Amino acid sequence: KKKAEYELAVMTSYNSTSNSAAIDCFHADCQLPSCLRTSSLAILFLVTNLLCLIQTYRTIRLTKRRINYQLAILYLAILETLLGFLHWGFLSSTDFDFAIIYLKLIELLVLSYYFTSYAFELLRYRHLENRLLVPVFIILVLILTSFLIISIIGLWDKSTAEACLDPSFVLFDASQLLLSVLILIAGCLITWKLKKVQLSENIRKRKQSILWLLVLVFLITSLITAGWDIGFDLYHASHASSSCTHTFDNEWIQAIVNWLLRTIDLLVPLWAALYVFNLELVAKKIRHAEPLPEAVLQQPHFPQNYTIQKELYDFSENTNDVPEDEV
Repeated sequence: KKKAEYELAVMTSYNSTSNSAAIDCFHADCQLPSCLRTSSLAILFLVTNLLCLIQTYRTIRLTKRRINYQLAILYLAILETLLGFLHWGFLSSTDFDFAIIYLKLIELLVLSYYFTSYAFELLRYRHLENRLLVPVFIILVLILTSFLIISIIGLWDKSTAEACLDPSFVLFDASQLLLSVLILIAGCLITWKLKKVQLSENIRKRKQSILWLLVLVFLITSLITAGWDIGFDLYHASHASSSCTHTFDNEWIQAIVNWLLRTIDLLVPLWAALYVFNLELVAKKIRHAEPLPEAVLQQPHFPQNYTIQKELYDFSENTNDVPEDEV
């Protein structure tokens, strides 16, 4: 009973669950705004899950690899979207919400690790990766995992009136902001270094646009999430008589705001990542384009390891020796 009261009390907090799922739409007492919100979220998570599966298959088939930074994020995204579909479709529980937030933070951590390691490589500090980045990465994973465990076992569960002020959300928000700022710093360093290497201007602009698309999407969504949760907590902390279950008097407004916030925070970053990964996949296909005619390849002066076009969107490529006239 106490668990049910706790979940009901935190339903309006952004990073928390609702006390209903799409399957509850078949109940006679189900509210239409809540039904539409949970059903649409379940559908969006299912569609995004299918897109992640397709992108994962295409990436593995083309790269012949089972793991890299893209695939690591895609694996986590598949699990996140599957939990999201189950959560808003069938099983309403705060534990699902905590697990989804945790997986998103691990994705953000993988991306921040990749950008930071690439910035170190451009700055000629590659030797610091194993000495500094790897230990910090492991420590952060352990810290986030401890946050998840503490949140699920309900260490901070108090009375129903205080449930919406659960410190778990503050810890997750702070972690998300910290990782987003780290990506922002790494993005600034990469952009600064890219201006100094010998590289075609077209390739440089494409790299920077792809880089800043991911940086800004994750940063803005993190700010929106943290801003809402902090404002929500401050409002209810200053209004002792207000209910945690209702932020807006109008149920439609509450359902729409809740739907928008969850979509922006949990799905928009995944859609941005899928867009970027698809661009990189297209670039890899261009790199593996049809070979030149045999008559040209047999010419004595023609290099046998010639490639028609260089990969445009892979930040891990060596940018130090790229000729200025490359297309």
